[in-house]
Parts: sequence; structure tokens; C-alpha cells
Amino acid sequence: MSPLEKMIIQALENEDDDIILAEVLDFYEYLKEKKKRQKDTLWKNIQEDEPTNEEIEIINNYIQREAKDEPYRLSRNSKERELSYLREKSLRDEISALANAKEKGLKEGLKQGLFEGKLESARRFLDILDDDTIATKLNIDVDIIKKLRTETLKK
Repeated sequence: MSPLEKMIIQALENEDDDIILAEVLDFYEYLKEKKKRQKDTLWKNIQEDEPTNEEIEIINNYIQREAKDEPYRLSRNSKERELSYLREKSLRDEISALANAKEKGLKEGLKQGLFEGKLESARRFLDILDDDTIATKLNIDVDIIKKLRTETLKK
């Protein structure tokens, strides 16, 4: 045992336990704070560095390995499997809903465009054909043709 250690042990034996405990705890807090500052400094230095190509490759390999291990990890835990299934189902449902909405929107737009084209053709025929003939040829309700004729005459 070194002379310093002997001196510390003798000093500790002579003091009150509460005082010693307080000093030890203060010293412990000091060491903890010092270690934290050192870690923070290291992390700050790491965060400031741009990753090298080798580091990027290591990270990509890790991500690929994790992706390959995911099914195995999930197969061991039924709760994880269920959560994964629900996430996938939710994503598939969302994608399906978006695709259906897009398809429905395209169909509605096409239908509206065709109807507008029929109305435009009907306007051109108003001065040469009667309402029934226009409705029959363009497959539009006669009431719509009559309303269109009324609107055109007002202009």
C-alpha cells in the first residue's frame, strides 16, 4: 500500500461517517460530470466529421444485415410478428386506398370530360336539329337539351 493510500485511510478512520459519505458522493458526482463532459466532447467531434466511404459502407452493410435478420427476429416473437403484420397491412391498405381514389378520380374526370364534350356538340346542333334528335344522337336526356337551349337563347 502506498503512503498516500495509508494517509487517506487514516484520515477516513478519524472522521465522522456522514462527512465521509458526503465527500465520497461529491467526489463521485465530480467524476461522473467529468466523464460526461469527455463523452460530450467525443460525440461533438464525431458529429462534426463527415463519414468516410469506408464508414458509409460499414453502415450500409449493417443496415442490410439488419434487414436480412428482421424476418428471423420477428419469427421468434409472436407479438412482434403480429405488430409487423399489422404495420404491413396498414401500409397495403393505404396504398390500395390511394390507388382506388386515383382510379376513381380518373374515371370521374373522364366521365365529366365526355359529358362536357357531348354538351359542346349539342350546343353546335341547337340551331339545325330539334331537341329529340340531338338527345337521341348524343345519348343525353331530352330535359338537359331543353335546358341547354333555354340557356343559349337567353344569351
